[in-house]
Amino acid sequence: MHAAERRVRVELVGGACLVMPAAAPRVDDIEALRTVLEEALARAPLPLLFVVPASMSLPGDEARHAMRALLSDVGPRLSAVAAVIEGQGFRAAAKRSVVTFVTGVLARDVRLRVFSGVDEACLWLDAVDLAAIGAAVARARVQLDPA
Repeated sequence: MHAAERRVRVELVGGACLVMPAAAPRVDDIEALRTVLEEALARAPLPLLFVVPASMSLPGDEARHAMRALLSDVGPRLSAVAAVIEGQGFRAAAKRSVVTFVTGVLARDVRLRVFSGVDEACLWLDAVDLAAIGAAVARARVQLDPA
């Protein structure tokens, strides 16, 4: 398991790279994610699964641009990108627009889809272990928000 700071969980699990922030990611979080992805993608392509909790605020412009640069660099080596935006209403819609901006650099041949739940995202990713990822998400929720 690899983990960035407590603010963002990055874990290779169930055949995917799971990214789950507790707060808006900062540039240093994106660089920690880059390190994990570069190491993992040197072995084989893998899917990226972002799980964005309803309570997370929007990332700042610097973090958005850092994520966009990261996806531009590693995108061709990703097998797919699934983004789970939890919650409803305006905040969820705003987060979906950020995902659209950030992922706009991905090549057309990289599969990308936005979901409202982890299970449906895992089913779409197909080659991942739903049980392992579900357990990792549950652990991340406890570790990122122990209250």
